[in-house]
Amino acid sequence: MYFIDTIIPEVIQEYPTIELEAIHDEIVKQNVSITFGSTKLGKPQIEEKDGSTTFCTPYEARLRKITYSAPLYIEMTKKIRKENLESGDIKETTFSETIIIAWIPIVLRSSYCVLHNMDSAQAKECMYDPGGYFIVNGTEKILVQQRRMANNVPFVFKSKDDIQTCEIRSIEDRSKRLPQTLKIVFSNNKTLSVIFSGIKKKLV
Repeated sequence: MYFIDTIIPEVIQEYPTIELEAIHDEIVKQNVSITFGSTKLGKPQIEEKDGSTTFCTPYEARLRKITYSAPLYIEMTKKIRKENLESGDIKETTFSETIIIAWIPIVLRSSYCVLHNMDSAQAKECMYDPGGYFIVNGTEKILVQQRRMANNVPFVFKSKDDIQTCEIRSIEDRSKRLPQTLKIVFSNNKTLSVIFSGIKKKLV
């Protein structure tokens, strides 16, 4: 799946390291560096109330009214550096672990679905079911396409009050950040105002 194999690794590589700094008792300065590595999607499973996990099939997800999903694992390296501001002593500790950062709903009959290498009769599924949908809380769901404005292209709109608005959604190429919207409004009273994302007040 393109989202799991390409999009998620690209998002992680855009922000691979998190740096934190703290001072305890004004004597010990602590720096924490967390670096994220590769990701891996596990097999579809259920997380039970007691914390254990069991193998899950689409049939069981429908029957138990749960989401057919799989855990997303990521390799994480944590480096802790403690410095005593009085003596100048420095202590560094580094350890790595693999953690679950999300549960990803699985598309039926995709390469990550258990039906990909399982007989339909054995999985209690219809052999004529093409898949291509999710199971969320026991209900079959599909993705509905939505039309949206293209990024980095200006669009000009004209209202009934003869107010013209130029709008552009700006974003870097191949960036996974949210686009920032800029609006330039030309009112019929000959005033020009600019509206930026995240700023409520207009610049006139």
